[in-house]
Amino acid sequence: MTEGQIQAAPGSALSDLRARREQAKQKLHLDLRIPRLEPPVFVRYAPLEKPDIDEANAKIAESKDRDREVVAKSVLLAKACLGVFERDAKGRPKGDPASWPKFDQQIGAMLELPADCGAVEVVRGLYLTDGDVIVAMAELADWSAKSGQQAAEEYAGN
Repeated sequence: MTEGQIQAAPGSALSDLRARREQAKQKLHLDLRIPRLEPPVFVRYAPLEKPDIDEANAKIAESKDRDREVVAKSVLLAKACLGVFERDAKGRPKGDPASWPKFDQQIGAMLELPADCGAVEVVRGLYLTDGDVIVAMAELADWSAKSGQQAAEEYAGN
């Protein structure tokens, strides 16, 4: 136990609460395949956070840029990204998730993007079309809403 943590009473049903919570958090992700890449490449996403969605929507509303929607969706995909990875022959993710690259300059360099590129350019570089970005964002948003709704229902049941 670390400083400041409260220990549950011996025999309490909550004695392993912290471990169960961490275990549940490890499963709270969505793996999406990048379309048309062979061998397949996947991106692991965390659920979207409402403040990030609100911020992206506000920027879309304010912007006059033709690409504003795809840019905002790329920003959200980059923020939610936990890592980019491949799977082994058994379908398991390769490597340690802590070492997976994100939508960063490491992936940018692999894609031969300019060294000063940002996350938006990397997202749009890895996904082959803006339509792919839009579909990935729709899938992530749908899953995030469902996981948030499920968490609310589980909480309401307590």
